[in-house]
Amino acid sequence: MAGVQRHMRPAFTTAAALLFRAALAYFFSDVLERAPQISTPFHSSAAAREARALIKLGLSPYAGEAYHGGPLLLLALPDDVAALPFVLADAVTIFAATAIANAFDAKQVHTFALVHAWNPWAILACAARSTATLDTALCVGALACAAHEQGLLSGVLLALCLNVLPGSVLPILLMLPCLALLSQRRRISLAVGALATTIPVAAVNCLLCTHWGDTPFAWLDETFGAQARTESLVPNMGLSWYLQIQTFPEYRRTMQCVMYMHVGALAVPAWLRLRSSVRDGDVIRHRRVAMHVAALVATSHLVFRPYPSAADVATTVLISAVPLMLFKDDRGILMISYVKGLPVVTLFLLVFPLLYPVLYYLWAETDAANANFLWWSCLFVNGIWIAHALAQLDAALRFEEPDEERKEPACTG
Repeated sequence: MAGVQRHMRPAFTTAAALLFRAALAYFFSDVLERAPQISTPFHSSAAAREARALIKLGLSPYAGEAYHGGPLLLLALPDDVAALPFVLADAVTIFAATAIANAFDAKQVHTFALVHAWNPWAILACAARSTATLDTALCVGALACAAHEQGLLSGVLLALCLNVLPGSVLPILLMLPCLALLSQRRRISLAVGALATTIPVAAVNCLLCTHWGDTPFAWLDETFGAQARTESLVPNMGLSWYLQIQTFPEYRRTMQCVMYMHVGALAVPAWLRLRSSVRDGDVIRHRRVAMHVAALVATSHLVFRPYPSAADVATTVLISAVPLMLFKDDRGILMISYVKGLPVVTLFLLVFPLLYPVLYYLWAETDAANANFLWWSCLFVNGIWIAHALAQLDAALRFEEPDEERKEPACTG
């Protein structure tokens, strides 16, 4: 009976978290939807409602400059967008998190799932009906499928995320850790699944644009292109760089080169570490290093993403929790190389919920503070994420499998 109660308690806790999301969405969705740090212009379901209104008037939702989402997303979301699709998406994310923990034989499987169930950013994003919640479900689901050697399904989920919910490059970045999680003979199935999904979905999107009286590839231009054309966010690198670019506009091209070099500087060592683990023939070490790379990719994506929101933070926290909570040595002590990042994460958890919303409210609502306070808070927060990404890189490069032979043999008399 005690064992049954121990397994039922996480189920009730997860169900309570999902019901709490639904209640918040029912009573406060209109308020939360207008908060840009929770539901940004690129994530708001209000954009989908506006697009459907344009379609009913016989107009193309891609004729202007506004971001409205992918064509299939506009058809999938109803006019009166309810909370149910977003609550179900979070339920899928929690299930996928449990599947990842099971793939690595973690003892605290349910504890790991609760990282997302009661994550305040995930709850707020779901209650605000942010479409980034759907992004998270597909991306974490793809990682879970790759961890269980389901390469075809992993490729399908990544392609759906990229084509149905366009605007984020995270699905492309996650292909590297997903390929690393798969065995050599199953990696081709991920490419097959991605291509087999991308081609028909892209064709349907083009047909829908033509049906709405626009050019076939208008959806590509107005989803990915809308972010690139946002002048204040060029070179499309997130709020942390806004202050630098606006203060020194004459160095914009130089900063673009430097920012893109940061991505390469983070990716190349991680790729070399994965290659070395393959040559060593250590499959377990290779798969665990792959999860470090997934956390590194998610963190880097948040640093460079335009209009980062609460849902992006929730995704990064969940993926980063994999090496933090699952990979322990035989004495139950966290890896020393990753512990270096714990003060950074703790500081972020304390500062972000307090500093950023307060400064935004003082600037945008009461007009009692200068906008530079907001930009400096963004710079500080994303600086923390950069340090967190470097901690993940350090863990990926220096990770060593626990030495099972260190355990003292039992006394035999």
